[in-house]
Amino acid sequence: MTSISRSRIAPAALACALAVSTVHLPAAEAQSSGSSTSTVNQQGFDEATAKWQPLFDAASASLTKAEQDTKAAQSQRDSARAELAKADAQVESARSEVERLEGQLERADVEGRQLDVDKAQRALEAAHEAHAAKEAELTRAEEAARERADATAKAQATADERAAAAQGAREQLDNLKAQQKAAEDALADIDAREAAGADYTQEDWERLVADAVVEITNEYRARHGMHPLVSHDVSTTTPATGAVC
Repeated sequence: MTSISRSRIAPAALACALAVSTVHLPAAEAQSSGSSTSTVNQQGFDEATAKWQPLFDAASASLTKAEQDTKAAQSQRDSARAELAKADAQVESARSEVERLEGQLERADVEGRQLDVDKAQRALEAAHEAHAAKEAELTRAEEAARERADATAKAQATADERAAAAQGAREQLDNLKAQQKAAEDALADIDAREAAGADYTQEDWERLVADAVVEITNEYRARHGMHPLVSHDVSTTTPATGAVC
């Protein structure tokens, strides 16, 4: 039976532990210390943050501006409503004056009072025109308020999306760190058992290494669109530790 050096078994076992996680590093980096992998993960998170942070800040600024514009539009609308109410009062006052003068006209000299009636009629028409103008102003103010409200809602939705993206990036980093920790723990466990004298037999080590090689090979084949290999266990009494098809 061919013997395998433990110095070659440990890297193969480490590659197996890293292969089952979603942390993919080049082979040279996979054999380096855990601090290097952590730095890669942190750099990736920083790059992702640099991409969404300006968008998040811009969305927050847009939301603040939209809220300020909405308040201004609402103030303009309230002012227009007050002016409309004032115009309504003027219309009613002019109408009452016309009715009063018409009543006087019936009881007094027609020619002498007709001038006052015509003047009141013109005042009523002017009041109607002012009323129509105020109604148009109110309509424009309400439309502006609706537009500002829509802009505020859109800005809020954008801000929520950016916040969700930030949370997703944080969760992804936490997941990567957890997987990194699991891989480091697996390697530490292997090192500890090896330092303690290795409670595995030579056949156990050969089987573990063979399984790791098959798993790493299958992962490579899957990434490149190939079918995975099929492994069959072989009795440990034979020289081979497994057959691969």
